[in-house]
Amino acid sequence: MASKDPKGAYNRAPIFGGENYDYWKECMSAHIQSMDLDVWDAIVNGRFQPQIAADDDNGVVLDKPKADWSDDDKKKVQYDLKACNILISSLGINEYHYVSHSKTSKDMWDALETLHEGTDEVKQSKVNTLVQQYELFCMKDGETISSMQIRFTHIIDKLQNLGKTISNQDCTNKILRCMTKKWHPKVTAIKEAQNLNVLSMITLFGKLKEHEHEINLSSQVRMSLGEKKGSPLL
Repeated sequence: MASKDPKGAYNRAPIFGGENYDYWKECMSAHIQSMDLDVWDAIVNGRFQPQIAADDDNGVVLDKPKADWSDDDKKKVQYDLKACNILISSLGINEYHYVSHSKTSKDMWDALETLHEGTDEVKQSKVNTLVQQYELFCMKDGETISSMQIRFTHIIDKLQNLGKTISNQDCTNKILRCMTKKWHPKVTAIKEAQNLNVLSMITLFGKLKEHEHEINLSSQVRMSLGEKKGSPLL
């Protein structure tokens, strides 16, 4: 009997030791949002600071003394503390040292982004390179649909992690345009039968894999028949 994960294992934060940051970032984002959207908000928008209006009626607000915090204030401040705890518990010792000076969860998150993705200028340079790879992307001769899907999705995911989103419609049209010549009849059939405005990238790859399977099956049948015809009489 296969062993089962211990109770609550699915709720553990993904561990980051310095490699595959893009993957960890995506997993951590999903993990925290699934637990508490307010905790994620603290990472994205910064720590909540209870404030109070000044007595001079000039619209000035001041940080509220901690002794005057309401229960709701304490709850909102704690979102950042929870976020800090989740992030710290997910980092290896070397990664922790990079963010140990950070005062808030947002500071930690931003520090990791800068360390592993670079400054805004470096990010833009990476985006430009990936956009060029996307524009020049094409299916290789003899390449399987699964292999092509992995290469294509890798580019799209990296762009998304860097803040550059390509619409599903653009992706599906790009995939159909980049197919090799032998796939043109199937591409035409898909365009005629499907609404490309709503056809998802996953569904499209599924249809291409189905056709690839049919081609391989037909090829195997032809080979089998050929072998039988060429078999010597007993």
